[in-house]
Amino acid sequence: MELRPVEVSDNSRQKLRDLKAQLSFLPRADGSCALEQGTTVIWCGINGPGNVSSSKRLSERLVIDILYKHAHGLKNSVKINRLLGAALKHSVDHVHYPRVVLNVTLHLLQEGGCEAAAALNAACLAALDLGIIMNGMFCGITVATSQGNLILDPICPQCCSADAVYTFAFYSSGKESTKTVACDTDGTFEYGTFEAARTLAKQASADIFLFYREILQRKLSVDI
Repeated sequence: MELRPVEVSDNSRQKLRDLKAQLSFLPRADGSCALEQGTTVIWCGINGPGNVSSSKRLSERLVIDILYKHAHGLKNSVKINRLLGAALKHSVDHVHYPRVVLNVTLHLLQEGGCEAAAALNAACLAALDLGIIMNGMFCGITVATSQGNLILDPICPQCCSADAVYTFAFYSSGKESTKTVACDTDGTFEYGTFEAARTLAKQASADIFLFYREILQRKLSVDI
């Protein structure tokens, strides 16, 4: 299934790259997703909730263990762990899963830009495939600024030459409007530019969430 690009009025590129996703493709994972976001390719597998060692166990909450694998080691692992940890904290119903662990493994197969955002999107689809109780969904959107222009979902060369790059994690549920739950920035910028980038990213997040629903409707053949 492919995501149709969304266009927003501005003087720069304002469309998401094509998204393709396959669920339940890893036989040893309880929930999994293979995601292509443009030329970025990432896999996510989730196992659990399962037993956790006493040293890590939390009596009232779920423990989330995130591992991000890259061809060149653990590149960007701190950024992705922070963004994904915040997104999962807002989305997963921790109260239902005390004293257990959720193991999330991400493997970046091909770099094409916006790897952190793609990791968030793959992880959410894998969590939905798993069927764990969630209060809502989350997604990742990256926006770059270059010479005063906003670039939505930039490719690698655009990220490298940009004045600033912003990656946002958004949370959405039926009970409240979409909100920002985490953000990572790289470069120098003014607050007004940051807000313009966040507004553009929030608008684009609606199409990501619609893409999730279409994927699940096709998988489950029910209206969610």
